[in-house]
Amino acid sequence: MARFGQVEAQYFDDAGDPLSSGTITFYETGTTTLKTTYADINYTVPNTNPVVLSAAGRQPAIFFDGVARAILATSGGTQVVVSDPVGETSTNFGDAWVATKIYGADAVVIGSDGVYYRSLAAGNQNQNPTSTSGYWTLLYSIEYSVGITYAEGANVTYLGILYQSLQSSNLNNTPSSASAYWVPINLAWRNSVTYALHQNVVGSNGIFYTSLQASNLNKEPSANPSYWVGTSAAAAASATAAATSATAAATSATASATSATAAAASATTATTQATAATAAKTAAETAKTAAETAKTAAETAETNAETAETNAAGSATAAASSATSAASSATTATTQATTATTQATTATTQAGIATTKAGEAATSATNAATSATTATTQATTATTQATTATTKAGEAATSATAAAGSATAAAGSATAAAGSATSAAGSLDTFTDQYQGAQSGDPATDPDGDAQVAGNLYFNTTTDAMKVYTGSAWSAVAPTATSVTLSQISDLNANLDAFLATPSSANLSTAVSDETGTGALVFATSPTLVTPALGTPASGTLTNATGLPAAGVVGTAAILGANTFTALQTQSVGADIASATAVDLTAATGNVVVITGTTTSTSLTMTKGQQMILIAAAAWPLTFHATTMNIVGGVSYTCAAGDRLYVVKDDDDVIRVSVNKQDGTAVVAAASGVSYEQLSKSADYTLVIGDAGKQIFHPSSDTTKRTWTIPANSSVAFDIGTVVLFVNEPGAGLLEIGITSDTLSALNGSTGSLFVTGGNVINALKVTATKWLVWSESSTASSGGQVAIAHTTSPYVTAYPFDSATGFGTKFTNPTSLPRSTGNAVKFSPNGTEIAIGTDGTQYMDTYPFSSIGFGTKYSDPGSAIAGNVYDFAFSPDGDQIWMAHSSSPYVSGYPWSNASGFGTKYSNPSSLPAGNGKGVDVNSDASYLVLAHATSPYASIYAISGSGFGSKSADPSSLPGGAGKSAAFSPAGTEVIIGGAHPYAEAWAFSGGAWGAQLTDPPNPPFTGVESIAFTNAGDYIFVAHAWSPYVSCFAWSASGFGTKVANPGTLAAGGGEGVDMSTTGNEIFLAHSTSPYVSAWKWTGSAFGTKYADPSTTPTGTAHQVSYTTAA
Repeated sequence: MARFGQVEAQYFDDAGDPLSSGTITFYETGTTTLKTTYADINYTVPNTNPVVLSAAGRQPAIFFDGVARAILATSGGTQVVVSDPVGETSTNFGDAWVATKIYGADAVVIGSDGVYYRSLAAGNQNQNPTSTSGYWTLLYSIEYSVGITYAEGANVTYLGILYQSLQSSNLNNTPSSASAYWVPINLAWRNSVTYALHQNVVGSNGIFYTSLQASNLNKEPSANPSYWVGTSAAAAASATAAATSATAAATSATASATSATAAAASATTATTQATAATAAKTAAETAKTAAETAKTAAETAETNAETAETNAAGSATAAASSATSAASSATTATTQATTATTQATTATTQAGIATTKAGEAATSATNAATSATTATTQATTATTQATTATTKAGEAATSATAAAGSATAAAGSATAAAGSATSAAGSLDTFTDQYQGAQSGDPATDPDGDAQVAGNLYFNTTTDAMKVYTGSAWSAVAPTATSVTLSQISDLNANLDAFLATPSSANLSTAVSDETGTGALVFATSPTLVTPALGTPASGTLTNATGLPAAGVVGTAAILGANTFTALQTQSVGADIASATAVDLTAATGNVVVITGTTTSTSLTMTKGQQMILIAAAAWPLTFHATTMNIVGGVSYTCAAGDRLYVVKDDDDVIRVSVNKQDGTAVVAAASGVSYEQLSKSADYTLVIGDAGKQIFHPSSDTTKRTWTIPANSSVAFDIGTVVLFVNEPGAGLLEIGITSDTLSALNGSTGSLFVTGGNVINALKVTATKWLVWSESSTASSGGQVAIAHTTSPYVTAYPFDSATGFGTKFTNPTSLPRSTGNAVKFSPNGTEIAIGTDGTQYMDTYPFSSIGFGTKYSDPGSAIAGNVYDFAFSPDGDQIWMAHSSSPYVSGYPWSNASGFGTKYSNPSSLPAGNGKGVDVNSDASYLVLAHATSPYASIYAISGSGFGSKSADPSSLPGGAGKSAAFSPAGTEVIIGGAHPYAEAWAFSGGAWGAQLTDPPNPPFTGVESIAFTNAGDYIFVAHAWSPYVSCFAWSASGFGTKVANPGTLAAGGGEGVDMSTTGNEIFLAHSTSPYVSAWKWTGSAFGTKYADPSTTPTGTAHQVSYTTAA
């Protein structure tokens, strides 16, 4: 019996509207033969074929036997979808038990206790499987649930692991922690499960393995012999043979007993039969020991032979269940033999038949014992090899510890040597700074390039004198004389002796031999010169000189007036010079020249201090350049014929150009727009008042991160309306635009430092006394950014440039220092300048600077190690904190974060810890609360957070999530919280004031399993979830009420199970990390629907992708 679909399942057309009055036509599978369906569970009321849906697109009750081919169509007959087969092959194994339904033998139902039961008889009606014996037998149970009482032998799944109950009346005992009530039965090896010592799995090669270590995580059995020992194929085969023999023995014993019951004519013969049955029982128990060595054998003998715990500890419980069945068969045989003895007086005629059957049973038992012995021998060999491997692993660990100790000692010696060298170098540096050796002139700075300080010395080789720096100038070192008298000075020139004795002007003139002129001494202030002959001075300034005849001044071109000298310049007309891209004026034959031609000039060549007048002979275009054509006004200009240019190359090597138009009008900007004087900087820089209206340029030759700072208005008061351009040339290092204390605001309202990658221009406009508005300019309409994927195989993280027009670009070079193990999570910091990867490896998180040229040098690990594997993490919106969800207590951790230095000191753990492994984490928009999804009830927790770490934990929601949490997210508004996990796979609650509110609407008919990742559109009007089943990513309308209508699936689906989802910051693209190559996919997003899928990257990630993250370039 199969019930088709869910109760009153609703169907929709491709536009998302209900399929009003649509039809479902049923055929025999694989044919066009119509198949009858029924409206009741006992098949008494046939449905029409096709079955007609309601006006709301809902189906009536539909029942049928076996499988069918179903075609869904519109009311007009247009086919929507074909499914073949549907029915009892569907993934819904067993229906809920119905009292009025008549069940046949072997029918499977789910009882009210959530356990599966198998019918033991035909015509099974109104016999409740949970309370009526003789009609039903336990099959297996489903996922563990609090509140259900489990019987001994019941199987459940919990956190992806199969468990079997060890006791009856097993209520509210969590399988992962209540070892007295449950035993784990792990089958196929999984990289996300931590295995205990002696736990068993089946490897990817089909071989049965036993764990050799505790905390055995992510070690594939076939490739890690120090972690696993495998049972040989021969042992498995022998165990299978033993189990088969045991089955044969049990069958023979049953036949023997049956024969004895029918023909027990001879007591002696019946006694022989009982002995044979007892031998069969012994053979079955022997087979039990052999079956324990392999999981495969245990499953084969599950219902026929007892399995022993000695060689297959991981499958012990399942095997024990099988062994119970075998023992039961043997007991039945013994009971029947006893009955045969009682009836011995009437069964003598069948004694010969009983004797024959007993012989067959004995032979089967012998075969079973032989096979069991072989399996036991091979299992012993495997155990010996595992012991040897464990010993060798211990020896290797000891050697590694010794090597690490030697390395530590060597590192200590190296540190000491480096310290001594540093001390010596420091002493030498101090000495050479104070005594600077022999030099030909006064040094401006010390040998390190630092300013001179008082007391520094050097020997002047020009004057042969020792000199000392006084703090402001160099002075010759002279002996100090406190009591020298003229009488103590001898051997001087006689005239000098006379001057010293009587210091007069007359005596000085006799002591000096090369003076000119006569008379008394003249000093600097207000001297009186008597008929001086000045000669021809090479330079100097003549001010307030009166009485100079014009005829006495050479080279004046009538620049004199009223006998007052106001300016002096010699002008001479030189030969014409032709216009060119670069006009060379150093060889001009005069300082007034005519420029001919109309070639655009971008630079002039002059010598420092050279001044000229240039006259345009025709339309002569000039292009502004900050140093070689610095036109006053900061503009490019085209001269008209007759325009005059006054040009000079000043002391800072800038050629200044002033234009005097022949028509007398002002010079304005060219039609192409305003030009900005360029100031190139390859260092950290703080703006000055003269930078108003300039472009501050970071050249590609400087690949180092630089910080340029806008000073506070209180220190540098730029006018309101001032514009400054910040230009980061393509290929240049990261540029941080900061502000001292005033406000730097982006157009979207965010404030704080701005990070600019190469190839971007930022405009800064001062809008109030203490506020600057910044925005970017782009030469194209496409958006650009980077996308990164965390995955299972080295290099564990892969990143690409991404363009909205062309999609994935060329893969960035891997980081020099790779993450240390499987990448579980990846996130860019809010400003896109750092990238972090959560891993399974030691330290569990690797972080790097990131820019438009890729990964930078890895940051140092946190000082306080993270406790376990990091499955997810989140930056605070301002990028100053990082919070992570991980395995091992305390399950959630937080650190301060700086883009300059990385991790800060770890915050104290929350006072009330989560209940189990952290799986997903998110921080709300104002960084006041953190939500954590975790593996153990209550499955989700919320904590207050601040700049000092964790605060109090919020009370749990009144309605808990349905099971283990896998992912968590706040809505963009911060008024809802979403948890991905058990059915209905994504659940939502209102959130306000730190408290969980009412549970919101679940997603309609979710076609997915547990949600691994959650993302919102930037506007918060749609929500995306990544999940393992097709279509791998689903999207729903979102509101304060919760999940709304489902959006149509992408036209081209991803290749495998969804693991991570993210939306671009532009809101135009959606990205999915998934389990199958190419491991990452991207689609356009129209604002309300999936668009075209982008081409896959040319170089794909190297393994299953767990998470994806997008950032916009600057």
